[in-house]
Amino acid sequence: MLRNHFSVAGSSRPAAGIAETDLPCHRPLPFPSQFAETLRLWLRRSRTRKHLTQLEDPELRDIGVSRAQALAESQKPFWRP
Repeated sequence: MLRNHFSVAGSSRPAAGIAETDLPCHRPLPFPSQFAETLRLWLRRSRTRKHLTQLEDPELRDIGVSRAQALAESQKPFWRP
């Protein structure tokens, strides 16, 4: 059986660093999967934004974000990119 060069040997999952959408045979997800993926994205945004408010100034400097930028980002609703 031939495997495409994007797969991990012996596995059907893509190699590290390659997004599912980068694969040539990508098909749109069915509605329930899209909905679940959207919920995961929203949850990740919510958690990340909450975490930004808990970082100290030196940590924010390490990631190149000012306190004002962190506060502005944390005030966005979870559905806004």
